Amino acid sequence: MVEKSREIPVSLELVPQLDAMIAAVNQWREMATKTFISKKNPCSLLEVFQFYYKVGQNWTVFES
Repeated sequence: MVEKSREIPVSLELVPQLDAMIAAVNQWREMATKTFISKKNPCSLLEVFQFYYKVGQNWTVFES
């Protein structure tokens, strides 16, 4: 199997952009958590958002 292998081209030019995107996402998550979750709330950001879904232009509560 090793004898039949071939090199996989790897492009590292986009790594700085990826790092910047990850930093932006982490910053957004922190700001959203501060905005939508109180300090005493045991729920995660995902748990807060999971009950909502978008229908057309209206936000509707999803009852499970």
